Amino acid sequence: MHGLKQPCYLALVLLTAIQKGYSRPRIGSWLPWRKKSRSNDRPSSLPLDENKLTLLLDVDNTLYDESACEIESQIIRGIHDYCRDHLNMTPVQAQELHVKHGSTIQGLMNTRQVNKKLVQQFYKEVYQNVSVDSLLQTKGSALGTGYSHSSGNAENELVRDLLRSLAPDASLQIASNSPKYHVEKVIQALGLTRVPFTKIMTPDRRPNLFPTKAKPTVFFDKLLQQHHSRERLHLLDDSVANLASAKDYMNIYQVHGTGDSLLVALCRTLGYVPTNYTFDQVDYLRAKNHVDLTSLNRGTYQRMVREIVAASSSSDRVVIADLGAGLLSMLQLLLNGHGDDLPSLLGALPSNSTTIHYYAYEPNRALEQPCMSILQDMGFVWSDTINDDEHVYVRPSNGNLPRVIVHLRCWDFQQDAKRSKQPTPALVVGCCFADLIDPEQLTRSLLRQFSSRGDGTEHMLVYLPITFQGTTQFLPSKPFQVEHSTAKPVPSDTCAFACYAKALESRHAHHLDPSRLIDAMANHGGTLLQKGASDWIIDPFQNANLWNAMMYFFGTVACPELSCARWNAQAWIDRARIHQPAIYVSNVDLLFTLPPIGSWNFAATQQSTQMTSFSPTYSQLEFIAPNTVRVVDRKAPGLAPNQVRIKTIYSLISSGTELKVFTGNFDEAALDVNIKGMDTERMAYPLTYGYCLVGTVVECGSAVQDDISLVGKLVFAFAPHASQVVAERDAIQVVPHGIDPGDAIFMPSVETALSLVHDANPRVGERVIVFGQGLIGLLVTAILARSFPITACISSAALGALTTVDTLPARLAASAMMGAHEVLQPENVLRAQQFDVAIEISGNGKALQSAIDSTRNGGKIVIGSWYGNADVALKLGLDFHRSKKTLTVSQVSRFAICI
Repeated sequence: MHGLKQPCYLALVLLTAIQKGYSRPRIGSWLPWRKKSRSNDRPSSLPLDENKLTLLLDVDNTLYDESACEIESQIIRGIHDYCRDHLNMTPVQAQELHVKHGSTIQGLMNTRQVNKKLVQQFYKEVYQNVSVDSLLQTKGSALGTGYSHSSGNAENELVRDLLRSLAPDASLQIASNSPKYHVEKVIQALGLTRVPFTKIMTPDRRPNLFPTKAKPTVFFDKLLQQHHSRERLHLLDDSVANLASAKDYMNIYQVHGTGDSLLVALCRTLGYVPTNYTFDQVDYLRAKNHVDLTSLNRGTYQRMVREIVAASSSSDRVVIADLGAGLLSMLQLLLNGHGDDLPSLLGALPSNSTTIHYYAYEPNRALEQPCMSILQDMGFVWSDTINDDEHVYVRPSNGNLPRVIVHLRCWDFQQDAKRSKQPTPALVVGCCFADLIDPEQLTRSLLRQFSSRGDGTEHMLVYLPITFQGTTQFLPSKPFQVEHSTAKPVPSDTCAFACYAKALESRHAHHLDPSRLIDAMANHGGTLLQKGASDWIIDPFQNANLWNAMMYFFGTVACPELSCARWNAQAWIDRARIHQPAIYVSNVDLLFTLPPIGSWNFAATQQSTQMTSFSPTYSQLEFIAPNTVRVVDRKAPGLAPNQVRIKTIYSLISSGTELKVFTGNFDEAALDVNIKGMDTERMAYPLTYGYCLVGTVVECGSAVQDDISLVGKLVFAFAPHASQVVAERDAIQVVPHGIDPGDAIFMPSVETALSLVHDANPRVGERVIVFGQGLIGLLVTAILARSFPITACISSAALGALTTVDTLPARLAASAMMGAHEVLQPENVLRAQQFDVAIEISGNGKALQSAIDSTRNGGKIVIGSWYGNADVALKLGLDFHRSKKTLTVSQVSRFAICI
């Protein structure tokens, strides 16, 4: 442990706070600081830190979006009614006062003799009947293209939590031209009553003057006297006139209208997003499409093209539905191809008599005109527009190329009211789309919208490329960092991106586990044909537009979440901007078949699961020399009384031990002293090897007592790679019901990982580092993360951090998915804080040296690697001699005495 204070600090962090119950006051009855003071301001004796950030927040059309709530429109109607009834003014004249003077009441005070009574009457009549009920509605919006991260209540909740997290580092103040009682109604309706506002500034707080923001030296007089510099003052307002009046005294940010959302504006004031960067969705999609082309999994795409060609061989049309068309990138790829490894679908179709019907769904109307321009550039000719939201374009057949008809549909494909007659698509495609919809909802929507046609289509192909898996990393990634100038530590990049994924899932309804989609498809009769990695690697210079857009996403999604967890979010994002790392994003391409409703067949399913009899011969892998293997066919042996025959489903390759057997990097010894049947065989060429096999029992010996129930069961065996094996009955393990054979083969690997964790025996709160994130390393990480689930969103760089090290980005991404708080490449290990426990499982002698060097005095190094017959050179000088570090060798199948 790091000192006497550490256990106390650990206990404080782990303590679960008991939330108090609060009564629910009716809207309009909430008053800030009711128990402390009835004044608008907190006690004036509170000292003001001039270096503290001060955020001044307008209320109407700033704390909420008027376009969705229509509260400010009620105020405007009230103003127009008042001016008509009492001042004989037209709405145009009243609006002119607002534009010229920043507010209508300020215009009246500037141009007419207006007394105190009239002003009070103005505020009463205009605001007394304004309803804020629309702020209490539950809102949300569908995400159609994958970059609209915030919507509806999600953004409101994030703004609330972000504002609360800023205290005590910032002073939050309300600055509104509306009266105080209206401001309080809005704050309560928005759920902001626990935001620690230090002041509410409204015109009626000074009833002799009724100042508005149009005269900032009067409205903000005390604040401006206390702040001698505008650097730490920030005004967020929707009014161009109010911002123009205040620009000489403070930093200004326009919210809504032509400006940012409140969340983005806050992120700009906090330094999470550069003030000079403006996100452009068209530029983003163009940049993304370019990286998509380099990232698409070639094997999965080529399989999709082959399947489409085979399914269309006897048809004169191919129907394709694009669920989130964006800028029609998938249409362009399917028609034009991209190099030799991403072939054109047009060129693969057998005849120019085929017609392709392409239905492109894109609900974002801002992309409508860009899409129409792209179609024209591709040689399409406009044919028809239906109901103002469906555009039909045609490209005639040309030589051997088929005719193509595109229906650009400006709505979400799930909208029942928009369903038009169309046949079941042969192909449904959704690029960067599947993680935006609940997997079960997506599967049901596909069946509901596209398959209930009765047109005899046997199955749909569903191609979902660039499906985000939830893991993002900087390359190289940086460790935790403790700044002496602030109480908030800087998170590791891994920790920060764990918060990013958490925000996407919990606040923005993203779905980042593709296995749930695979299960949902299977539950409705679908089959996964192929999947493959399609990871992005975004270079800050070659892919500058996309890199900047991703940094914008991190600033508006990850940074607020980090701030809420009490991390130094600004220092984290600033560090990334300075070092400009590449961005790694873990994606997967998925290809399914999905039978339309009425096409799924129970008998066919049963037939596919029927067991077949075993063959009288079998194939086996044999190692015959360094770097040389062969497959040999052998006659199946008979069974002894206590033996069983197993037909293999999966046999796992051990990428560590078996690689050394393959390369010849081993000393002659017993194959495995702990596994029956291998303890008497020598590790010498030629040999068969492998010890992770899962299959189905197809035959039992005469003395096997449970033979009737055992035949057909899924079992595990320590057996070499072969299409069938014979094993003793007591040497096999029946796989429990519900465990997939593809998971069951990892049983010995999990056993090895668990043994390493037992030997390491870390205590809660200790910092642990794991070198090597191959199969065993990842499983060690998973066990440690689940044994000590200190969340990555607890802002402590020294509390129970789990760090992993590898050279490969894909392994580091997988390590983050397993729960590591900090993933590093080897060159950054010594920049991290020292560790209490190190586990070396990379198989590389240099990693053992790093493990020794990065472990604190008195710490423990557990060696799980087998280095073969290679010599390992270590530097064990005076520092090591004095360090009292412990080196322990771990071996599976044996428990340490202390355990």
